[in-house]
Amino acid sequence: MNRTLQLIKNDLRQIAGDPMLAFSLLGPALLLAFARFGLPLLAEPLERIAGIQLHEADTLLLSFFILLIPLLIGMVSGFMMLDERDERLIQFFGVTPLGKYGYLRYRLLLPVLVCIVFCLMFFGFSGLTVTNWWALPIPLLLLVVEAPMLALFLLAFASNKIEGLALSKGAGIVVFAPLAAYFIPMPWQLAAGLLPTYWPAAAIQLQLSADEAPKSIMTAIYGIGILYHTFLMIYLLRRFNRMME
Repeated sequence: MNRTLQLIKNDLRQIAGDPMLAFSLLGPALLLAFARFGLPLLAEPLERIAGIQLHEADTLLLSFFILLIPLLIGMVSGFMMLDERDERLIQFFGVTPLGKYGYLRYRLLLPVLVCIVFCLMFFGFSGLTVTNWWALPIPLLLLVVEAPMLALFLLAFASNKIEGLALSKGAGIVVFAPLAAYFIPMPWQLAAGLLPTYWPAAAIQLQLSADEAPKSIMTAIYGIGILYHTFLMIYLLRRFNRMME
């Protein structure tokens, strides 16, 4: 526990000293504030000028905003791991009492816990309609796994922090997965399934939709989403292990 607290203190100091990391960590809180206070201010002008009723797109907006939370947290974790790799701190942790797997557990579980807190806050206080709270555990599970996945992705494919920034910008395309789940009918929207974020987005759309989806479709979305995320995590963890050898 003491080692973990010390790592958290070191992380907070590192984040405080890096404006980009600090802004990314504050990003979920800013998204929550915008959804809660900014969207209501935009609703009336948009309806008057363009005839757009934002309240009819609550589920789409919720899916879009909430997908940004694990991506922002995962980017922070990934950049910190890149820094630690460049400074050979990962190898150092491997020979300390913390161990390689203790370090890995810390680096992957902490962003998951942070994402759970921010996602629950967003579901509860964003002002976007959420009625089926009982239906959220599986979408939330798929959501929070995105953070460690992005961190491992950056560590696996970026040679340095500059490349990591470029990759994270390129990975930003995954935030558009809710558009496929919202606008494209089944089964054509499944073409977006190569994007891991499609599966939590589709799960949220199905669970919070006013039209009840068939249980077979929901079961398929949940099952494929969990299997796909498991496959990607195993692949990225194996790349991490090869890097540490």
